[in-house]
Amino acid sequence: MKKNISLCWQFLFLFFILTNVVYAAPVKVQGIVKDSLSNEVLSYASLGLKKYPIGTSTNLNGEFQLIVSDTLANEMITVSMMGYDSRSYKISDMKNIYFEILLNPHAIQLGEITVSPDQLTGEELLKKVIKNHNKNYPSGFCYYETFFRDLVTDNAKEAKIKNCRLTEAAVNIVDFGLDASRDQKFKIHEIRNSYNYVETNFWSRAFIWKIKNPLEQVYEFKNIINKEGLKRYLEDECYSKKIIEKTYLDNVPTYVLELRESCAKFLGFTNNDLQLYRTTILYVNSKNWAIEEADYKFINESEIGDSVLFKVNIRMQEYDNKYYLKLINFGGYISDEYIKMGKGVDYKHYSTLLVNSVILERKSIERIRRRNEMKSDLPLWDAQYTYNPEFWENYTILLDKPLDTSVIKDLEREELLKNQFKDGGLKNAKK
Repeated sequence: MKKNISLCWQFLFLFFILTNVVYAAPVKVQGIVKDSLSNEVLSYASLGLKKYPIGTSTNLNGEFQLIVSDTLANEMITVSMMGYDSRSYKISDMKNIYFEILLNPHAIQLGEITVSPDQLTGEELLKKVIKNHNKNYPSGFCYYETFFRDLVTDNAKEAKIKNCRLTEAAVNIVDFGLDASRDQKFKIHEIRNSYNYVETNFWSRAFIWKIKNPLEQVYEFKNIINKEGLKRYLEDECYSKKIIEKTYLDNVPTYVLELRESCAKFLGFTNNDLQLYRTTILYVNSKNWAIEEADYKFINESEIGDSVLFKVNIRMQEYDNKYYLKLINFGGYISDEYIKMGKGVDYKHYSTLLVNSVILERKSIERIRRRNEMKSDLPLWDAQYTYNPEFWENYTILLDKPLDTSVIKDLEREELLKNQFKDGGLKNAKK
């Protein structure tokens, strides 16, 4: 009798464990987002849960993948993009299938997009953004769980290899607000690297004074939309402020404000013929005058054609009446190793920081202590690590599966990418 009771309890215990494992299993939703009229894919469309600051974005090919707990299966996920009507779906209806989402371009009537001088000027719009800045953006603690991808390419015509290095990392960030006096903290949770085919040169040490952490460099660009930076734009006579368009986001009229550098002043002299200049495009909604998206470019203008030295796209997400970081896309130069310089090489970073979730409760997070905080001069490409493939199977990344075939071809010259990840960066460390 006692034996039967014991077996019964063991069975119940096993049943409890199994049912809880199944219950806790992650739900994966994936698919593609397209324009309903042209059938063109929509890059970097935003997908987020209505009640939670959890989500992802589509990649360059319009594809997405989101992994959430099955406890959220009955929640709604909203798909949105500037200039389109948003759509919402139940997560349980999307799982286990490749889901195609068609967004309708917002029908704009001519009267809605007229921006006349007696309505609102660019300077007045910028003043509204600054006035409402404290109400729209958090000024205290928040914790970001993010995915970071950094691809280094050689853009020279003579390049032997176009795609030279790939880093992907799960990163936790403690942030104290856009205008905080305290610096943010970073911690690498998981990381994986391809082999490194970037050519190096000892003599570049004369020009590269300090090795930089690409993650920290990319994250710093969020300061484009902090309050002090916007005030400098407003006060700087060398920047024109012009409303160039109206569009829609989540059915809310949104102004497109261009801030363009037209001259430079130095020691009382004014230069009106700039070859190097900056432009910033701000997408400001008319609901609460918040910046929901920003585009920044640093341009070199020449007779043979303009070239973009740096370009940055920043996306924000609204949660509980505040706007938090959603996405940073970066393209430009970062000196994270002593690269070969000069004729025949032109190394650029193409990086993405995707916020998977925002956590506001301090008790819910693992604190980033100073002893395990990531350093500002840490070169991620040769980080030593133990590869954890199971982690990446259940982690939301900016889907590139597969990566562009040209990237795969270049990076897999010697070994499959999955095997390079397993190497733990050892090959890179021997460079």
